[in-house]
Amino acid sequence: MHYNGALELDRYLAREYAPLGQRARAIVALARGAPARLAAAPRQPRGRLAAPWLTIAIFEVEGQLEFLRADVREALAPLTDPRLRADVDDALATLARALEDHRAFLVARQEHSDQSHVLGAAALERDVEAYQAVDGDVDELERLGRDAVARDTERLALAARAIDPERPAADVVREVLAVKPLDVLVEARRQSAEARRFILERDLMRLPGKAVAEVRETPPYARTASAMLDGAGPFEPETMPSFYLISPPDSRLPPAEQAAYVPSTWDLMVITTHELYPGHFVDELHRRTIPSRVLKSFWHQLVGEGWAHYTEQLMWEEGFARRDPRFHVAQLFESLIRDQRLLCAIGIHARGMTVDECAAAMREVAYQDAANARDEAVRGTYDPTYLSYTLGKQLILELREEVREREGERFRLRDFHDRFLALGGAPFPAIRRAMLGLPPGVTPAR
Repeated sequence: MHYNGALELDRYLAREYAPLGQRARAIVALARGAPARLAAAPRQPRGRLAAPWLTIAIFEVEGQLEFLRADVREALAPLTDPRLRADVDDALATLARALEDHRAFLVARQEHSDQSHVLGAAALERDVEAYQAVDGDVDELERLGRDAVARDTERLALAARAIDPERPAADVVREVLAVKPLDVLVEARRQSAEARRFILERDLMRLPGKAVAEVRETPPYARTASAMLDGAGPFEPETMPSFYLISPPDSRLPPAEQAAYVPSTWDLMVITTHELYPGHFVDELHRRTIPSRVLKSFWHQLVGEGWAHYTEQLMWEEGFARRDPRFHVAQLFESLIRDQRLLCAIGIHARGMTVDECAAAMREVAYQDAANARDEAVRGTYDPTYLSYTLGKQLILELREEVREREGERFRLRDFHDRFLALGGAPFPAIRRAMLGLPPGVTPAR
């Protein structure tokens, strides 16, 4: 996955940061260097490779080949310089051969794969403490996760009862999730505009500038998530577009699983708040205005994902979607997925949980269909810090109440949000120290 990651040609094509000819020459240089990079892969790993990682890496390479043979060639078709055209054709053919060889290598390694993705409790704790900058005690994190599951399960039952008090909550949830948009991209654009208007009407936070995110289909090589923000970056001009990418289902899946993969209308609304308004995209807009190049440069997962997950609950609290209980059901559905991610991260890396057991928990606890449950479980093998969603959200909620208690009648929700976002990529303990007005050098208790 590491070797594949540097070969994303979409970076040169999605945004017109330079004339097409200049971007084509950059693609030629990358493509010609790719064989040496990919050839190094067999020499680097020691022993066996983790089975789930190989599965994802093969999926990515196949997506890169599909993207290369269709989208890249189509995007570069307007080139008129015959010499550059010949260089492009030769370089893309070289890259295609290198990717095919790399795929063959990965497939061959599957026979000798193992479960070496497991970190162990001590390494997981060190990982959380080093990367998230908070206490990584596994027992404490597990308690937090179980409390979150219990709390959100109870809230989901109440939300389902508001829709139909006579039916089991599970039936109501399935009914809400069964309502699919006719066109996911069109619906995402409509929801994006609605969420932006709501933030402005309720004055929940500042929306700097006039930039908006374009809704697009995710390129084939990047479809390891159902939706994501592909941000332009904090140092780019406002005219450089950001993209809200939504993935179609894998065409190789059975029709029923493809249909299940498409988010429901209400779930898509929660995802849109997470990725765009007031989630990741609003965070990006604020980052562009931060004077400090340091705070602009870094993205802290606990803070970034915690913020986006926090905003899902915030939008329900403030009355988005006209307080329709179906939106509340979808918000809690997404919350349970994140809660179970935390428990799966600990389970897989510290408690002996298998990928199949994590997938089963995703189905039973978080109402996931089989394909999405499997994807969530596999992600836990290579991204154990996906526990940061629930943990970050909880820490932000606690901080909000601390600030509210300190400020009393002076507390304003917009001020809290704007001050939080102005601290950009700082780790959470530094944000908390700044928000509470503690002196430099004081490390606040979590």
